Amino acid sequence: MGQLYIKDEAVYELAVAVMKATNAKSKTDAVRHALQDALKRAQETVPLRERVRELQDAVAAQRGPNPRPIDLKKISDELWED
Repeated sequence: MGQLYIKDEAVYELAVAVMKATNAKSKTDAVRHALQDALKRAQETVPLRERVRELQDAVAAQRGPNPRPIDLKKISDELWED
């Protein structure tokens, strides 16, 4: 494999900064480790749908069963009566 060639100056500076901060042997090692860390975080991230479901379940458990269910048809019929 060839050397790491970075065209973007800002990305190059970030690679150098990461290399210095992590004591990596090279910019390639710094970029490899940064990408591995980013991939690991992305894979470990719980999707929003699952996080929301957990919150909904926790609220439902605290609230308990609904003692008076809402009859939406009855409400709708009352709204449309003349």
